[in-house]
Amino acid sequence: MKLSFWTIIIMAISVSVAILSFAWLHQAAPTIEATKRYTEYHDALQAEANKETAANRRVDHAKRAVRLEEARWNGYVAVRTPESDVSRGGVSLAVNPFQLTVDTQKFRNSVQRAVNAQIRKGGVKSAVGGDVPGPTNTDSATLLADYYNYPSLKFPVVIYDLGPITVQGTYAQIMANVRSYKSMPHYLAVADALQITGTSPNLTGTYNLTVVGYIRGKDIFPPNTAPVTASLPGAASGATRAGVPGAMGGAPFGRSGMPGVPGGGAER
Repeated sequence: MKLSFWTIIIMAISVSVAILSFAWLHQAAPTIEATKRYTEYHDALQAEANKETAANRRVDHAKRAVRLEEARWNGYVAVRTPESDVSRGGVSLAVNPFQLTVDTQKFRNSVQRAVNAQIRKGGVKSAVGGDVPGPTNTDSATLLADYYNYPSLKFPVVIYDLGPITVQGTYAQIMANVRSYKSMPHYLAVADALQITGTSPNLTGTYNLTVVGYIRGKDIFPPNTAPVTASLPGAASGATRAGVPGAMGGAPFGRSGMPGVPGGGAER
């Protein structure tokens, strides 16, 4: 049987369609679908990478902001908080409780000298008041809580409510004296409720004064939580001192009851 020309053409087209259909179903279509999925996966990864880049930028920005604030705070700490060296008028809480009782009295005396100098600022002719209280309880186990307000506050801080201060001078001198507390070295001081009496130029100013000192240092010696005894040097057999772990041997007891402090111990 002889096939006609058109029959051959139709058969060729049919075979071609079958081949193309097979190729599409088994090769092209899966490849296109896979390409689509890989493209979507790539886009998702790129989106996540972009998020990471943005997050890294935010982290870098935050780190720079922290460093800036640290620099500002360190500059503030350098001039508005007490030193951590007792010999420089400050105090360290990283010492054993017994030593802290000695250092606290020295620190109180340093604060008193700072207040004495401050209340005479502005050229006032006289100043009365400003007695800095010392620790009312010399028990080393409770000194941190009673005097440094720690851990009742999240950081150790001394707060002195010094009550009324009276100064005499001209109006300009009294106002300069009150304003000087804004820049009191090593402490934060607030003078309020100012009252001025008298006849110019001989005036009397009275105001309330509060002084706050944030204590420097990251380390605080653990407070004494259990009675510990240590033999007193040179004492009779059996004499002990309670509650002073790591105490420095040989420190005398003054009349004030503060270890290592001569009688009285407080300056004005």
